[in-house]
Amino acid sequence: MNAIFIGFSAIIALVSPFLCFVQARKYTLYTFVFLTIISPILWGYTATVGLQIGDFTWSIADILLVLLLLIAFPLSSQYAWRRNVSFMDFSVLMLVILCLINIAVGRYRMGSFGGVLTVLRYFMCIPVYFVAVNILSRVEDVKLFYLWIMRFIIFVFLLHMLIALKIYYPPLSYGLSDRLEYIEYQEFLRSAIYFFEPFYITAGCVSLCYIMYASSKKKLAIIALACSAVGALATMTRGIYGGLFLVLLGVVGLAKGKIRGMVIVLMIVAIVFVAFQIAQSMGVNLLYRFTGHKMVGQGFVGGTRWSEFASIAESFDKAPAALLSGQGFGVMHNPRAARNQRSYFHNDYLMALYSFGIIGLACFLYLLFSSILRGHMYCKNKEMALLLMPIRLILFATAGMCIFNSQFWVYKGSALLMVLLAISSNTKCYIQQAYTEEELLYNFAEGYELYAV
Repeated sequence: MNAIFIGFSAIIALVSPFLCFVQARKYTLYTFVFLTIISPILWGYTATVGLQIGDFTWSIADILLVLLLLIAFPLSSQYAWRRNVSFMDFSVLMLVILCLINIAVGRYRMGSFGGVLTVLRYFMCIPVYFVAVNILSRVEDVKLFYLWIMRFIIFVFLLHMLIALKIYYPPLSYGLSDRLEYIEYQEFLRSAIYFFEPFYITAGCVSLCYIMYASSKKKLAIIALACSAVGALATMTRGIYGGLFLVLLGVVGLAKGKIRGMVIVLMIVAIVFVAFQIAQSMGVNLLYRFTGHKMVGQGFVGGTRWSEFASIAESFDKAPAALLSGQGFGVMHNPRAARNQRSYFHNDYLMALYSFGIIGLACFLYLLFSSILRGHMYCKNKEMALLLMPIRLILFATAGMCIFNSQFWVYKGSALLMVLLAISSNTKCYIQQAYTEEELLYNFAEGYELYAV
């Protein structure tokens, strides 16, 4: 497997720089996003072959990130389809600026870069947004990206099942391997640290919308939906279960209660129920974590998430000025910092407040909730609904999941979510491509606001 990993990485490393110079640069973006989703596995193989710098485990995905930012971004900006600067661009740029500020603040408060670069990794995919808004400014490229998602979820699901049934044992890098004992329950191995589990929610929303709105690729969408539903059940994660419920709620609410949407909701429920019954008949108890694990009965108060709330209050009490722009990356390693102070939270809103302060939290809230609303007037058009409804459903579910688990501020998920924000930001571009000038004028006259939200 190590030889396969080295060969795979070498091929991507040799091909990607050339792709970045041509229109095929979108494939470098897609590859980067999907490699970050399974980045913990890549890090494991990287550590196994000794490609590690100090405590920092890198992978081929990091090389792709550099290529995207240094080559693909400046070359793709001239090809963006009629795109103007938006307030979303400003919000993401503000997050990048706050990252730079908190690198400096963390270095000052700690006296060294120890820990600063480790924490920075949570946020290093933010600039991918600016690459994606240019590369995905055309309708055809967005559809291609969605097809990649539906195909990749099949691979992720098969990978998940091999890991869960202990047929395949991918290596884990230092730090992740220490957590293995916390995720192994009975004869079934959880996938929490191997890949980005909320990808099941993303793929499920895309496949749902293809079933509802597309005229082709429906067989692929049904397969992807089945993999997403069963895979989400097998995660044994309450946050994913809650996200799945929010997706069903969103299909009924955001999709205006379409009859087809209701049929899909029943289809998902049926798939999950059948999968659960099959697993039980095979002796795999998918509820073991909630019924037989040693953490059963542990309340919220006194648990990890409660301590995170307390840590936030204590940290800003000791450093009130940090409330404006953030605590500074790496301060969790500072012996003079607040007791139990940390730089990772099972809550994206707390993570944004702690890392970026009130300014960054406001930007994050705008990015997330404006994307749920953006373009809703145009989703009556099936072409536009196919492009925009997946984003609205995904981020609607993500807004709820962010309360209990970090989604945006983890390396394995932030690249995907930044690309989804970029698609939302390009709503105006897609509207101009989907509607004629006469239709746009008519919609405007009827009271539809093209630039709304």
